[in-house]
Amino acid sequence: MIGEVERFLKSNEHLRDLLIEARSVIRRFFPESDVRLELVQDYEGSEDKKLVAYIETTLEPEEAIECLRRFDDDWWLDQLAKSKGLLCIDVGYDVNAADTYEEGGNDGA
Repeated sequence: MIGEVERFLKSNEHLRDLLIEARSVIRRFFPESDVRLELVQDYEGSEDKKLVAYIETTLEPEEAIECLRRFDDDWWLDQLAKSKGLLCIDVGYDVNAADTYEEGGNDGA
């Protein structure tokens, strides 16, 4: 699946910088969590795809949802337009996922 995610990111370059910025903000709310990227069908019957960044957490569901709400309110809702509807950020619990996103050397520095 990583090849498919990479192709999607190459076609949607604006998401790369947004993901790098999101990762540093996510760490404030979910310090011990990885982020798993998954390309999903936008809706049934559509061939359109969007990227979902799942924050892999071991927090209890209520606590995770509260952290996600604060992340949304403090940062993500102000950034939504930059994603052009192609990125969703949510919590996930699949600790065996293979595709995680870590900050790379391309941080604009």
